[in-house]
Amino acid sequence: MSLRIFILCFLLATSRLLIASPLLPGERLTIESKILSENRELQVLLPEKYLENPDFSYPVIYLLDGDYNFRSVSGILEFLGNKGEMIPDVILVGIADRGTASYRHYMTPSELPSISMEGQNGNADDFRSFIEKEVKPLIHKRYRASTNSILVGQSVGGLFVLDYYLEAPNAFDHYIAISPAVWYSENGIIKKAKEKLKNDRMNSRLSLSVADEMQMGQYGFIHQLDMLPPGSADWSFRHYPEESHNSIGPISLRNSLKEIFAGWYLPENSSSSLQDPESLVKYYQSKMEEFSLRQSIPSASVKAAIRFFYRQEQTDKIDEFMDKIRDQLPQSEKAFLLMWVDYTAHFDTAENGIKLLKKYEGKYRHSLDFNKTLADLYEKHGNKSMARKYYQEARSIAQSQDAEQWQINILESKLL
Repeated sequence: MSLRIFILCFLLATSRLLIASPLLPGERLTIESKILSENRELQVLLPEKYLENPDFSYPVIYLLDGDYNFRSVSGILEFLGNKGEMIPDVILVGIADRGTASYRHYMTPSELPSISMEGQNGNADDFRSFIEKEVKPLIHKRYRASTNSILVGQSVGGLFVLDYYLEAPNAFDHYIAISPAVWYSENGIIKKAKEKLKNDRMNSRLSLSVADEMQMGQYGFIHQLDMLPPGSADWSFRHYPEESHNSIGPISLRNSLKEIFAGWYLPENSSSSLQDPESLVKYYQSKMEEFSLRQSIPSASVKAAIRFFYRQEQTDKIDEFMDKIRDQLPQSEKAFLLMWVDYTAHFDTAENGIKLLKKYEGKYRHSLDFNKTLADLYEKHGNKSMARKYYQEARSIAQSQDAEQWQINILESKLL
């Protein structure tokens, strides 16, 4: 009986522990903020293959009300970036709040009455300093963050985004304000915009949106933007009349990110319209510079380039083309190599694909994709022992690099 009681107590304790855990993807960081005089927490989600690609760099999304919004935003990025490749991979930083009252207080512009603390003004100035002087430096110190940064906030967080945009228009490359509470304090942020927008040239981009809401006050803010001289501000506005205040977030963010990274993904008809693979390389060189990042280009464009050589019966020129990739798009070399090997195995033999891949084993021996591709080729070639060797190596790499479970499942099934 005592054993049963022990087991029951253990299970209850474990269940409480699980329920109490945040269960959010990524890692949790704590900052001892001198500016806010308190400990603050961040939730950070890295791209899936961050550890596999140590020479890559990534734009950073700073997300307000981080714990509340983190799960939905991470899902958007998973399919929009990692799997869909519509945008580059990014680092997501969720800035956690410390309760609703504290959050609203810090989101309120400092010259307006606090939304949540009677008798006080808001404290957006301190929270802006916290982000600029403590959060950003920590992220750049710990991770391979590029200089491309995006600030995202919704509702009262959107109000903070607009205030940040007016106070420090060039602190971020992009500001995304989703259904911001412009109405607060008799449209106080609009009065501020009348003064601030006169003085600064806005080099960053502002994305505004509103759901099926009639009294958010955004059109007054938009009027101030409309009054600016042509070319002095880059901004966009979208109205989502079929979305609610709570449902607008994911769709607005998705569309804003596609606007921000427009041209990263080339549909098949667009990539084939480029004259030749060299044009594709030049195009993506310009995109890397525009977006201030270093990553592999989308697989659809890699495939279009390799396919070009096969369609034109110019496969003898691929070696020369790969030299250009190493020089001009070095982060994309592995992707082009694996695509070339895939075509070689399909149109020639798996054995020749293996020979081609083995030339690069010293360089990519720690790559999950490289080892898995080599294992697949040995399997097609009928060499089960070598296939098993490289599947085991791929599984070991996947586990050490915290690969997603579906990747590990595939490798486990191969080894059964």
